[in-house]
Amino acid sequence: SVALSATCAALLLWHPSFLFDLGFQLSFLAVIGIVYGVPVVSHVLDPLLPAKPFMRSCVALALLSFTATVMTTPLLVATFGRLSLVSIVANMVVVPFVEPATITTLLVALIAAAHPLLAFPFGILLFGILGAMMSVITFFAKIPGAALSLAPLSSPVLFVLYTILFAALFWQWRKLSPWERDFSLEKISRLAP
Repeated sequence: SVALSATCAALLLWHPSFLFDLGFQLSFLAVIGIVYGVPVVSHVLDPLLPAKPFMRSCVALALLSFTATVMTTPLLVATFGRLSLVSIVANMVVVPFVEPATITTLLVALIAAAHPLLAFPFGILLFGILGAMMSVITFFAKIPGAALSLAPLSSPVLFVLYTILFAALFWQWRKLSPWERDFSLEKISRLAP
């Protein structure tokens, strides 16, 4: 929690306008949902989960998507007046592409700084990864009834929703043991001590 707060504060000191940037807001909310929500939900669900590692890994991926979606949905509804009914499943399919896309983007940037032509093969790879992600997103967006149109949430309603979400999340998180609170992908893939 200290690292998350320090990172947020540093980014806002560096660029205060990020506070009003929707991408920054959504990213911050998703990270809060994952770091605090996944340990809470996995603790509750652990007795109900199958013992097989593959199934537990699938549940872990679903939890990452679920907790990030829960935290970002009110802001998305307030901003766009739409509620996605497929976002949790779509995110589960897209998440495995994120790490390769991030690493490849970094490689392209570093290699292109030395010589643009050398970065070309990695650029083609990145284009393929991003294309696959866009195909998944487009597929889910085209499903009939994939989203509901709603009246955008007002600022006071949004404030109350997030106050309730944060209070419930942190209250449950504080009840966990220090080991259970610790978030790591290795632990989440196992879901339980």
